[in-house]
Formats: sequence, C-alpha cells, structure tokens
Amino acid sequence: MKRSKRWKIARRISAREACPLRRMNIVSRTIFSLFSSRLKPKERARYFHTDETCTGCGTCARVCPAENISIAEKKPVWHDQCEFCLACIQ
Repeated sequence: MKRSKRWKIARRISAREACPLRRMNIVSRTIFSLFSSRLKPKERARYFHTDETCTGCGTCARVCPAENISIAEKKPVWHDQCEFCLACIQ
C-alpha cells in the first residue's frame, strides 16, 4: 500500500470518519477463502501488524467480533483467537 494512501486512512480513523469498503471480485474472494480456511486461529494473527501511521485509537479492538485485540502502549496487539474477518483493517 502506498504511503499516501496509508496516511489518508490514518487521518480518516483519527477523525472517526467512515472508510469505504471495496468489494473483492470473485477470484480474490475465492483465493482469500482458500488461504484463510487453511490457517488455524493461532496462526492467523501473525499476519497483522501496525506501522508508524497507527494512531492507537482502539477502533480495531472495539470492532473485533472475537475480542481478539487489545491495546498496549498505544498499539494494537492481536491474540490467538483471530477469525480473519478483517474488521480491524476496515
């Protein structure tokens, strides 16, 4: 993801604005479901991380349906009950 796009997303999150979702096409959706279904919940969280654009606002932790994210030192920490729903990055 380009740096300017990450900053735009970070600004929207800071301003608590809605971020539009892009629909995946059928090929992307199929590949994603095949990939994610093979991962055990404990392995899924290792693919998530933040960078310097994270504001530590806690929105990801609040929207996580599995309550799998906690905030430590103003950064999200993913635990091992990830459902790979991707709500945290939306």
